[in-house]
Amino acid sequence: MKRFHMVGRAGALAALTLSLSACSLFKAPSTQAREWQDEVIYFAMTDRFANGDPSNDNGPNRDAGDRADRTNPLAWQGGDFAGLKAKIEEGYFKRMGFTALWITPVVLQVPAIPVGDGPNRGKAFAGYHGYWAEDFRKIDPHLGTLDEYRALIATAHRNGLKVIQDIVVNHAGYGATLTKTNPEWFNTKADCDASGNKTTDCDLAGLPDFKQDLPAVTAYLNDFVKYWRDTTGIDGLRIDTMKHVPDAYWKQFFAAGGAGDPAKIWSVGEVFDGNPAYLARFMDELGSPSVFDFALYFAVKDHLSSAGGNLDRVADVFAQDGAYRDPTRLTTFVDNHDVRRFVSEVTERGGTAAQAAERLDMALSTLYLSRGTPSVWQGTEIAQAGLGDPYGNTLGQGNREPMDFTRLAGSTLDERLGALAAARSKYRALT
Repeated sequence: MKRFHMVGRAGALAALTLSLSACSLFKAPSTQAREWQDEVIYFAMTDRFANGDPSNDNGPNRDAGDRADRTNPLAWQGGDFAGLKAKIEEGYFKRMGFTALWITPVVLQVPAIPVGDGPNRGKAFAGYHGYWAEDFRKIDPHLGTLDEYRALIATAHRNGLKVIQDIVVNHAGYGATLTKTNPEWFNTKADCDASGNKTTDCDLAGLPDFKQDLPAVTAYLNDFVKYWRDTTGIDGLRIDTMKHVPDAYWKQFFAAGGAGDPAKIWSVGEVFDGNPAYLARFMDELGSPSVFDFALYFAVKDHLSSAGGNLDRVADVFAQDGAYRDPTRLTTFVDNHDVRRFVSEVTERGGTAAQAAERLDMALSTLYLSRGTPSVWQGTEIAQAGLGDPYGNTLGQGNREPMDFTRLAGSTLDERLGALAAARSKYRALT
């Protein structure tokens, strides 16, 4: 009884948001924003999704760290473009109502580095996730070839799926060649210490931090984004670590004619912050078509994951929608590859596996029946658990474990996702 009551409350929250929109408190979205309001995004980490071509499992095979190793949660696992393409062709995404596919960065990664501490000490830590670029204009061979990437995109388009490519303009990979050929392009410890803005001028986890204010760096970053935008047919960009890049870079990036010109490509930025006013400035002042709704994520994580949750906190997030010129442009999510999976949030708070699946259903329903574009992390359809980044967890415990398609037979969440997507498509007010 409590579950149905809570779902009803969630529906009421969505209705409240829609009512405010109807009262013209929010500006009408642009044509492009409306186009993406109607999308439902599936997020796949390519290396952890499906292995369609085992012949590329070792990538460039520069050293042992390039070799696929399913016993090491920080190693390459074998997923590739061929695997994604095969799943598109079998109707996997369409069956659940997804209309867009977000994939992790495709660019060549630096060689693996050794793990110095924690439960995986001594193991090789590879750039399987795509965020440690060695060359920003080359495909990583672990994933396939440029022709295979283009074939994946063409197949997606034939099957009604848009493709969103993850990009990084904040940093390069550890020891990337650029740090040796162009060391002046990167912030130093002295730059960090002298800066008044530690968020943008200091490294993140020791990764080489670009000086985006240098014209040569701006041009380099813009050029690689334009390359992928103009030569592959991608439909959107997911922008990593957005708040760690200076505002001036984003203003020129999203300007008319810029690499991220919204008239040419849609973008959603990762701004890891729970303050709606802070999130809003990246859309309304800096020009990003969308950002992830971390404010809603935090409220859902904390209050829909346990019987003692307070829905007033979720309602409070919707009540702050006036911070945005158009809150319907937000991209919503219940979890992703950087945080603990929602199922584990429930079980860590004492819930059973059955309760975790129920509450995940409730959280997804709240997202699908609210403003914004829903984004779903792979494994949600099987109620996959995960305690966080595999760096700090042993094999089988992290949030980036390979997708296990054999568990679909025992799950109803894939059908539920399809039903929610169908409702959004049929009842236009829900978007």
